[in-house]
Amino acid sequence: VVASGSPRTLYEAEAELPIFEELYGKDNLKIISLQVSEEESVKRNSARRVCKQSNHPIPNFPEYEGMTACPQDGSPIITRADDAPETIRHRYRAYQEETHPVLDFFAQKGYTVATIRGEQPIENVHREILNKLW
Repeated sequence: VVASGSPRTLYEAEAELPIFEELYGKDNLKIISLQVSEEESVKRNSARRVCKQSNHPIPNFPEYEGMTACPQDGSPIITRADDAPETIRHRYRAYQEETHPVLDFFAQKGYTVATIRGEQPIENVHREILNKLW
């Protein structure tokens, strides 16, 4: 089970951790933190695109560059309003204030928090995650 982006607050962490421990066992819970700078977050998230009809994600890969219609449903490809640079900066600051302390909470509960440098090639991020999990 992967809980991506959850819990986001200490309140959620305090409520969810006992449930996760009961369901999966403490030894089976792994905490991974992908670290990227604010500027990299703005760069990546402001380039995100989705199809208008069903919000299918359109990867920011060269083979999708210039694509204007969703390959799944044919609807126009758009940039979401909440992926504007200033909105992303606001979300990044909220993460620093509200979500980052959750990592300290996990450490206080005896979990190892694996920090992964997210500003490296995808293959390296993948390899680091696997190395930290096993």
